[in-house]
Amino acid sequence: MKLVTVKFYNKLGDTSLTATTSGRLEEPRIVAKNWYQTNTNQRLLNNVTIKGNFDKYASFDSVEIAGRKYVILDKRENGINGVLFEIGSGGRK
Repeated sequence: MKLVTVKFYNKLGDTSLTATTSGRLEEPRIVAKNWYQTNTNQRLLNNVTIKGNFDKYASFDSVEIAGRKYVILDKRENGINGVLFEIGSGGRK
């Protein structure tokens, strides 16, 4: 687990909408990585957990962490006032 600054933005839709917050960057389990690769043909790289309202972050489709840009593959509520994002390369192989 590592604390990082996460910048949310959109590649599709309202591209002027952005938000910046801090969150926890975690390595996903191997089972989750394999499931993504097999079922969606996308590469799951990391999980990012932030504190905040899910509705505020529901419209974002991309994140930037430490100068690297990633696609949000999935997002869901994580406990009380938490949001979990599964991020990946987004590229199809």
